Amino acid sequence: MVVDLFLSEDPSQLFQNTSVTFAETLCTIQSLDTFFKRKQLRRINELLEHLDNRVEEVNDRDEQRYLERIVKTANRILVSYFIPFTVVASTCFLPAIFSEKRRLLYSAWFPVDWENSDTTYYIITTYQLIGIWISIYQNMLNDSYPGLYLWILKGHFRALNIRVSKIGHGLRKTSEEYYEELVKCIGDYKILLEYRNVFEETFSGVLLMQFFVTEFTLCITAIYIFYVDSMAEVLYTAAYFICMASEICLPCYCGNEIVYENDQFTDALYSCNWMDRDRKFKQALLFTMQRTQKPTVIYAGGIVRVSLSTLLAVFKSAYSLFAIVNQMR
Repeated sequence: MVVDLFLSEDPSQLFQNTSVTFAETLCTIQSLDTFFKRKQLRRINELLEHLDNRVEEVNDRDEQRYLERIVKTANRILVSYFIPFTVVASTCFLPAIFSEKRRLLYSAWFPVDWENSDTTYYIITTYQLIGIWISIYQNMLNDSYPGLYLWILKGHFRALNIRVSKIGHGLRKTSEEYYEELVKCIGDYKILLEYRNVFEETFSGVLLMQFFVTEFTLCITAIYIFYVDSMAEVLYTAAYFICMASEICLPCYCGNEIVYENDQFTDALYSCNWMDRDRKFKQALLFTMQRTQKPTVIYAGGIVRVSLSTLLAVFKSAYSLFAIVNQMR
């Protein structure tokens, strides 16, 4: 397919191959990044295990119910990724089936005469179909799990806010016990910040590339729709467009939510029953509130905020690029 990208003279094939080639290149980079960042991923899982153990230790029903909802929603998010990618996998062969002349699933160069040999054609088509299916679900996993890591982080941020806001409002404890409870929550907050730092170290570069590739791919896919000649290909291209557009939605949304939950942590500290506590408790509380004023922003490549504003900017840039290319068409 990459070879055919340089040999093709048909504009429709050129746009189709360009879109898929960039998407597959990013998929390969994401897979390699996952392999080489195994140490960081193991650290994230260790931090998650610690946070889960803290929830069990505190045994607060409100925290547990909220995290249960977070997990259920995470499963629904994974299904929401699975459905459009499965639609793409189920429709990728339709353009070839309903084409008036023999064609491959994707335009590609092969050193054999597949146009005049039924056996060769079916072998190549099967090979492409299997490769496309593997690539589609590999893309789905690569696109979903960074966002799900952020979604779980957002859930634990909220759980900690619930935990902190209840300090001093429940059972009668000694001043030292209240202080120790506050110190443990501050330690949990540090764990969350480490989680955020390890996540950024692991996915920062990949997310930055994904922003640019998504922008370019959306533009090229939208242009390609003008060249399709069958309803089957329109259906497949539309499903592919939706999948490409959804790739960065979850990380950007969760990036916004994490900034919000971090801001709420200061409010949660103020909401605890600090007025009845001793001087040591109040000093620790005040010091922590001062340290939490800095927003917990996640950056892609160290320069681009992972937020809804960035998501909107990517879509706007994709449309602007589409308008320019469409005028030149």
